[in-house]
Amino acid sequence: MQAQRMVRPSNFLNAGIVLEQFGDVQLFKFSEALHERRHELLEKHKQAPLNPDEAAEYAGICDLDRIFTRINAQLAAAAQWCPLNPDNSPVTAPSSAVNIATPPNI
Repeated sequence: MQAQRMVRPSNFLNAGIVLEQFGDVQLFKFSEALHERRHELLEKHKQAPLNPDEAAEYAGICDLDRIFTRINAQLAAAAQWCPLNPDNSPVTAPSSAVNIATPPNI
């Protein structure tokens, strides 16, 4: 296994992270500047390989994105919040009722 160079995700904590309110849940998001930097590195990578410093920075940003996804999912689950149920009411089990059309007797 080859070691991958990466900027530690904690390097982005001071300037790259914001909390955004969604209903009763606050979720972690990238700041506008970090979001733009990620997009810039991605577009540059599509054209040619990134230099080692840029590749390390991009790897750190992507790792932080995976961390946020996991944490935000846990926060949303703990608050019983989901995008399909934005009023934050408790999630109910799906109905097991079946709607069956019966043909008339002929």
